[in-house]
Amino acid sequence: FEGLELPTSYSDGSFDYEGVTFTYAQCRDQDEFPILDQGLMLRKPVSSYFEWTVTNGVGTLSLEIRKAFTGWSIRKLEIIANGVQVGLTNEFGEGTGEHTDVYTFSQGINLDGEVTIRIKNVGDVDENRQSIIDNIVWTAFGEDPIECLAPSSIVAEILSDSEANISWIAEGENQTFEL
Repeated sequence: FEGLELPTSYSDGSFDYEGVTFTYAQCRDQDEFPILDQGLMLRKPVSSYFEWTVTNGVGTLSLEIRKAFTGWSIRKLEIIANGVQVGLTNEFGEGTGEHTDVYTFSQGINLDGEVTIRIKNVGDVDENRQSIIDNIVWTAFGEDPIECLAPSSIVAEILSDSEANISWIAEGENQTFEL
């Protein structure tokens, strides 16, 4: 959600990113409950969701979640693919008070073709259960994740106070590296 102007009060809206339209209902920015910079806050199970459609299928979906605000309600999110529940997070945020724990959730979806994914609070009650979602990633259907191996034989040659040549031997199928 980095770089987006999300609303500061609960509202409905949408945005386009890399050819995909993302839609949200009764959501807002992360307020004072970030996971990493900016996230989206879901509110009531009956009315709040985040949704998008992809055309090349979905293999695995992962995201990070945390409790927002201090209410007593237990939080639990459901993942819905093409109108069918395909995953549930563990319960989190039990009890009153702020909880800063961030949880990573991953779910195999394994659907080919056009897939609509919806993330929402479990159930249909009209009760606040604010949860933050962030760092959503998915693989295309049938796409095997590439094992990211660290490079070997790293050599740094200092050229000046502000320049260096760095070389390494790539391991596995890595195509890019972050320094």
